[in-house]
Amino acid sequence: MSLTVFRNKVYHSYKMGFTPNVIVCVFDDGGKCAEKAHDFGENIGYPFDFGRKWRYHARAEDLLLYAGSKWLNISGGQIIRQEDFAMEIPEEVWPHTQVHIFGNTAISFPTERTIACTDLTTKETLWKHALKGYPYTAIEQKDDYILFGTAGHGGALYCINARTGKILRSVSTKGTVHYCWHEDFVLMKDEHGHLQATHPFSDKQVGVLKLKNRLVDASPMIVHNKRLYAVTFSNTKKNGADKTPYITCFALDNL
Repeated sequence: MSLTVFRNKVYHSYKMGFTPNVIVCVFDDGGKCAEKAHDFGENIGYPFDFGRKWRYHARAEDLLLYAGSKWLNISGGQIIRQEDFAMEIPEEVWPHTQVHIFGNTAISFPTERTIACTDLTTKETLWKHALKGYPYTAIEQKDDYILFGTAGHGGALYCINARTGKILRSVSTKGTVHYCWHEDFVLMKDEHGHLQATHPFSDKQVGVLKLKNRLVDASPMIVHNKRLYAVTFSNTKKNGADKTPYITCFALDNL
């Protein structure tokens, strides 16, 4: 489940195994965590159910959570059902099925492992690249550049000049499902599950923070008040995703 910031606090929500228990962790401005839980007595879905991902929604003084099939108010002293609220949850659209328009050009993924840029007037292919893995994050535009992450059979963070097609950076990670910005550099996992900071518009590697508990491809992360909050996993086996999850807070001054 992704993390979110609401009224200067960081929220992380998840479900306890095969039980109907919802857990919400709330971090205050100093990074201190308070946890609240509720047993809803029925199956309310999982955060990673296909087509039913959990969603946050800020409404005035309240932060609401869509937990599979129920809207919950999670910003008070306890978790309660929000029976008076309903909102259509859009179907999940995979990045490789989308077309992105930049001026008179369209950037798309002809196959799961290929990115191409086409002139909308002439239909001519202006540039095309094979990718490490398949697109997993949405395409983000920064001036003339596009950034996105890929996962599966390699995986990397890409920074490409949308006009020329030049690949400015291709940072191998074995899977970039989540990344976030801090100042002018990008934070993401490296190939070993540690936290790396990279300047995407140059070959500058800002630094690597080696972790006791490792990040995995699907580790959500968010930056708030010069701290990175992320879900990490114990490293007792090679595949850390099978191990105990933790919510870890990193002071970004260490990078």
